[in-house]
Amino acid sequence: HVTGVQTCALPIWITFDRGLTNEPSLSADGKRMVYSSDRAAGGVATIWVHEMGDGSNRMISRGDAHGTNPAISADGKWVVYRSERAGGGVYVLPAEGGEETLVAADGRDPTFSPDGKRIVTGSHDGTARIWDAINGTEIFCFKEHWCAVSSVAFAPDGRRILSGGEDGNGLIWEMETGRVLLTLKGHGSWV
Repeated sequence: HVTGVQTCALPIWITFDRGLTNEPSLSADGKRMVYSSDRAAGGVATIWVHEMGDGSNRMISRGDAHGTNPAISADGKWVVYRSERAGGGVYVLPAEGGEETLVAADGRDPTFSPDGKRIVTGSHDGTARIWDAINGTEIFCFKEHWCAVSSVAFAPDGRRILSGGEDGNGLIWEMETGRVLLTLKGHGSWV
């Protein structure tokens, strides 16, 4: 006698690498995933795109320096990531591969806005910055942290940004004005 049915998602193996594979980011339509892996570059982490439909994987970053913190735009067409190349910075490139564009020198933890038109980055100088995703123009700079900004994210509506800093604070910003809406204090370590 069955009184109920429980279901759960089974893991799907994306890669069988022996090395490091981490930091996955899935496109909103679920068709592409981007991740960091040291599978092909002799211990250097590079950025890969996995096509969920046919299971193919391809390296899209250059492989001459560590690539971390990849994120994919909601439409699956663009990838942004942190590279340690030339002192470090955030690069954007097509998910199909191609020309990389430096968006933010010293930027870290990049992510796209829900509409894919903006990128937000943290930085060692205590700022969180908004960039135009196509041409790399800085749109706004938030300067309320007194230590490095270690994590950033857009709210689902794209109107607010969360930044976490090594000062132990989390801040919620209004994107258009830069006004701090909420400060989350009391963390014993970086956020």
